[in-house]
Amino acid sequence: MQVSRSAIYGPEMSTQQLQIGPRHLASIYLQLPLFIASALEIWDVSSSLPVLFADHAEVPEPGPGGAVITAAILLWALCAVAGLVLAAVGSVRAAITALACVGICTWFKYLPSVVEHGFDFRLNGAGIQVFLDTEMVLPIVIAAIWLAVRTNRLGWATLLACLPTTIKMIGLVIFIAAVLIYGF
Repeated sequence: MQVSRSAIYGPEMSTQQLQIGPRHLASIYLQLPLFIASALEIWDVSSSLPVLFADHAEVPEPGPGGAVITAAILLWALCAVAGLVLAAVGSVRAAITALACVGICTWFKYLPSVVEHGFDFRLNGAGIQVFLDTEMVLPIVIAAIWLAVRTNRLGWATLLACLPTTIKMIGLVIFIAAVLIYGF
């Protein structure tokens, strides 16, 4: 009994199938930041996941605000995982939308605190970072979703979808540097 070569090694590929064109490279350049940003969001949400399994008295805002925070954390985790998987398989538009939904979830997570305590803007480094992380994230991610769904400007959509994660990571790096310099 003789087995064919393609049954053992798979179908033969021509040289045209092995070439990577500029369109494929552009997709990789869009997938990589989406993948990294989604992975950073998964890392970020992992610190909030114990709230889902804790007593509801431990949630910072009891009542409806606590329910909003809990739902936002759950959806944040699901959207971050979806963004990671979609970026890995190459579905750029869907990955942009999932990562933008992560931004919406983080905005909803801060919403009960802003409603209860009001908005306090200070013109210093921390105040600007908090303003960008809480108030400006919603228009940024809505623009990212619109660009991904309605236009072919996927580069701009990727940039806008990754921007809230970048802002958070810059704030984290500044905080770590300040702790290392001045102590806690």
